[in-house]
Amino acid sequence: MNDGIHAAASSMAASMAQLEIATSNAVHASTPGYIARGLSVRSFETALDRELGREASLIRVEESTRFAPGVITTSTSPLAAAIRGEGFFVVDTPQGEAYTRNGDFMLDADGVLTTRAGYPVQGANGQLRAQPGAGAVEIRDGGILVQGGQVLGSLRLVDFADKQALERSAETLFMNRTGQRATTPEASSVKGRVLELPAEKGVAGLVGLIAANREFESAQRVISTLNKSYEKLVGRG
Repeated sequence: MNDGIHAAASSMAASMAQLEIATSNAVHASTPGYIARGLSVRSFETALDRELGREASLIRVEESTRFAPGVITTSTSPLAAAIRGEGFFVVDTPQGEAYTRNGDFMLDADGVLTTRAGYPVQGANGQLRAQPGAGAVEIRDGGILVQGGQVLGSLRLVDFADKQALERSAETLFMNRTGQRATTPEASSVKGRVLELPAEKGVAGLVGLIAANREFESAQRVISTLNKSYEKLVGRG
């Protein structure tokens, strides 16, 4: 493949990755507990580039997660909660423990505290369960689950030294595939009747979407121009 087309195609691939991530961030700008995705784009040398002594022609993209505190907003749900500080809530999934900042919880038919996707939320001493018909249930400050004035338990919080090693398994869920040790974030606390929204505004995702789309179109035009030039050269030959 010609060097110019090779480089432009590499740029298009990077722009496609940027488009996908910008779209995700824009779509989930109002999703509780969503942590924005990021992308680093840089050139790297191939063996052929080094042998020929030419500039790098490929682009490498690496995805990351922008772990940063979100915006705390009031919720009308008595089962809504948000973490002030570092850490994650712990939920049980068919694939094992998962971790989330999304405190938009609910009770299932059996009174178990779950995520909106139906995953049970872990308490500090096991599963959190209310008794149907035994009174109103709410999460109070401190992450305490209360029903009719009786304390049922408290939400479990964990944190990890290397958050970038966590694997995103859903929009707001992460898995610890590397086996790093979970710790208790002592300086963090839970506040009830609030939710954490993404720190990155929706407009930022839209701006990124537009920029990535323009970069993709520019690379397309470069390839189109090069193709036309080669067609003319071949025709003259």
